[in-house]
Amino acid sequence: MRVLRSDEILDKLRECVSQAEREILISSAWITHDGINKLRRELEGLDRSVNIRVLIRAQKPDDLKITKNDAFMAFRDLKNRNVKVKVRAHPNLHAKFVVVDDKYAIVGSANITHDGLSPHGGNEEVCVFLDDSKEIQRLTDIFDELWNEAYETEHEGIVGIISNPSKSSTIEIFVLSNDLKEGMYVTFEHENRKYIAQVISMMSWNTAFFMNPFTQQPNTELFPPVEDLKLLFEGSRDPSWQITALKTFLTKDHIEMTIARAKVLGYIDDDGALKPPFSPPSVGTLVFKASERDVHALYGILADNERKRAQVGVFSNTDIRFYIDLEEIRSKHLAVIGTTGSGKSYFVKKLISESVGYFDKIYILDPHGEYKEDLVKVFGVPEDLIEEIAFDNILFVTDDDQLREKILEPYGLKTPSELSDIVNKVIKYWVFSAQGLMSADLLREIISKRKQTSLMDFNNTSKGNEISLEEMSIVDCLMKAVENASVSDISKGKNKKDVEELRRLKENMMDDLMVLKEMLKSIFSEENMRYGKVKKTFESIENSLNSDRKIVIYNLKNVSEPMIRVNIAGVILRKVYERAKGEQKRTLLVLEEAHSFAPEKTYGDVSASKKENKALVYSQKIAAEGRKFGLGLVVVTQRPAQISKYVLSQMNTYAIFRVVNRGDLEAIESAVESISRDIIEKLSDLRTGYAFITGVGAILPAFIEVK
Repeated sequence: MRVLRSDEILDKLRECVSQAEREILISSAWITHDGINKLRRELEGLDRSVNIRVLIRAQKPDDLKITKNDAFMAFRDLKNRNVKVKVRAHPNLHAKFVVVDDKYAIVGSANITHDGLSPHGGNEEVCVFLDDSKEIQRLTDIFDELWNEAYETEHEGIVGIISNPSKSSTIEIFVLSNDLKEGMYVTFEHENRKYIAQVISMMSWNTAFFMNPFTQQPNTELFPPVEDLKLLFEGSRDPSWQITALKTFLTKDHIEMTIARAKVLGYIDDDGALKPPFSPPSVGTLVFKASERDVHALYGILADNERKRAQVGVFSNTDIRFYIDLEEIRSKHLAVIGTTGSGKSYFVKKLISESVGYFDKIYILDPHGEYKEDLVKVFGVPEDLIEEIAFDNILFVTDDDQLREKILEPYGLKTPSELSDIVNKVIKYWVFSAQGLMSADLLREIISKRKQTSLMDFNNTSKGNEISLEEMSIVDCLMKAVENASVSDISKGKNKKDVEELRRLKENMMDDLMVLKEMLKSIFSEENMRYGKVKKTFESIENSLNSDRKIVIYNLKNVSEPMIRVNIAGVILRKVYERAKGEQKRTLLVLEEAHSFAPEKTYGDVSASKKENKALVYSQKIAAEGRKFGLGLVVVTQRPAQISKYVLSQMNTYAIFRVVNRGDLEAIESAVESISRDIIEKLSDLRTGYAFITGVGAILPAFIEVK
């Protein structure tokens, strides 16, 4: 043993520290930046295997006025230089000693501060140097006891500390990290369990500036004196002077702090179930950024790995993967909502690419012809898994009344009563035989009769050769039927004068039909009005259901007429619905621009009449009944206010991207039960690729970034 005076302590301490091979133990109630710097050269010169453990006192705030922030920054700097340092705080520490390995110890009155270690001009200190192994072991045991009683000062992932008031349902957090953002998940320990909470709002306070006198809590004071408020606002003040004066408050010495409010979701029990909170955590409890494992446990991903999920992005402001439950989408449907360019279609393509292994078949109605290329080139879906059927702007109708009333008559078809029976039959036979719902022989028969050689030769009605329909349009068929109509078919007891009138009627109608054909050609083109083209389109839809490809895309890019587009969609939806009823396989149907197929009210040229709009009829059927047959529906829309309320109400998961229109925001708020006013107000500010997802497919609501 050797006694050390003030002018000997630092040199001996440096000598001992420099010889450390395994461990250095430092117990010092107070430590300063200057005190650490006096040993910096020796500490930085240590072998990187040497561990340094440091105990300080933290009984009251005054202790941290001596062991200041810069001391902790000095320790952090040593760590950045690969010096292994750990610091703990003890509430009652007063002992001052240093132990180096099991060889040396210095015990005495000196703290690791400037005054404690200065040979001249500091405190008058006395220490004892020990090299007795038995006594050194006793010191080591005492240090270990104190170390175990102390608490950690460094925590990986710490973001804050619980403040007043603490409630069972919500907590307020003094934010200590810039990493914490609204919408993120945090954890804290309470009653020996790990609880998880979600940040729902954040507020920043500046103590040099004024509180809002209209929103401040009762019995709180404005931070600056009221006299300063009067100075700024009493009487008439020049706005430029007021701005300048207000800014001076921000340049004063001040404290700026951020408070986060978080909703406590509960804890995960031993069975993996989320249990609600019933008691508040203690004020001062440390709050940590939730890990991916924490969040996934909350979402049941670790407890139920057999359920199929699709990763569609990450939780906003994190790298934690976000999943959608595909079984819930298949059984309870998904709505994807957002303005043009908000990222909703990218999200759907990402979802499809992640779902190929789960669904037996995926059908996509693609109004813009973009899905196949993006799925292959952007998302890496093998091209041999995809079949694309591209439609032209053909004369595609499913009902004879629609063809007559919505196309032929508006563009000039005028039918004399004497010819109405023939015309109506041609229209009916043309429409239904093209769909394969009746034999084309009936159509051939009515248009293939020869023109009479004599107006009075009523009995000469022998059939001519059968006419090929493939190249004929509906107008061609009408012209042929009118041209070949037997006078006996339309005269029925008329005299010769009347028969002459009938001939003129036929001639006039032929002229009208020629004009009608030219007008329709400007819309559909002659090729796209041909019977064979229309029939093959119906057949291609039927054949697509038997495709051995996993994904079938119906490309409607070239279909410019809204009514025709809706007709094609109606047939596709009906066929998919009927096939699902029979097969009951895991099937997904994606309806892009759903408001254009299933509107709540007539939308532009798209009818909301169930008689006219079969796409609406079968959208509603699939939304209501598809889950019984394993048929999931994804509706994608930029106008939720325009889509069928019934269809939207059947969606149980919602992915909501940027929405600006007030009517659309109101429609979302009305349809989505789990969405709050705070969330609604944030939707218009979402960046491209960010969405709020809520519903059974997401377990709990969350903001995500699609990537």
